Amino acid sequence: MGDFFQGRRVLVTGATGVKGTWLALVLARRGADVIGLDRRAPAPASHFALAGVGDRIRFVQGDICDLDLVQGLVDDADVVFNLAAVSLVGESRADPLDTYRSNTYGTAVVLEALRRSDRCDRAVMVTTDKVYRSKDGVP
Repeated sequence: MGDFFQGRRVLVTGATGVKGTWLALVLARRGADVIGLDRRAPAPASHFALAGVGDRIRFVQGDICDLDLVQGLVDDADVVFNLAAVSLVGESRADPLDTYRSNTYGTAVVLEALRRSDRCDRAVMVTTDKVYRSKDGVP
């Protein structure tokens, strides 16, 4: 990673999830000014809380589908890592519409905010295979 992230503002969506927490930690250690977005506040026993990520980044609790919110955060960032998603099978089966909303529409919102942004021109989109049912071993 070198020093690319040193002094850059980096938005991490899905910041309280397992991968988002690790990414935020690594980026903060590399000198990035990390902004973390998640719709859920970190649980007291979560890795996010126990690792003290909230003390190292600016955390924003909000919905990935809120274009105005996401636009403001993207406009304040140099780089975006979009990890926001419903990633657990049980949650996705219990509420498939919310899974689609978060995973698909939420990604579209981030892409639209990037399209409109004059500042941010670097982004990585991450998804999960855990919520999509396979057919005879074929995704």
